Amino acid sequence: MDIYEKENQSRALEKETLRIYNPDTEDFTVKFNGVSYTIPALEIAEFPYFVANHIKKHLADLLLAKRGTKTNPEDDLKEIYKEIEVSL
Repeated sequence: MDIYEKENQSRALEKETLRIYNPDTEDFTVKFNGVSYTIPALEIAEFPYFVANHIKKHLADLLLAKRGTKTNPEDDLKEIYKEIEVSL
């Protein structure tokens, strides 16, 4: 893959979005490049792909910390990711 193909893939990802569900009873806010993004408690919000991945990681880490580790951190995070990433 050459540099032009990578640039095209990057531009395509910028246009794509992901929906993230906040299963917590509190609103979740995180900053990305100095901009705050909030997902209200028990609601779904849609973000550009690269922002959504950042939000998803931090939300999953918060939920894991609140819930505690049940089996092992990697497996628990995988389950949380399944819970918070919404697909149509």
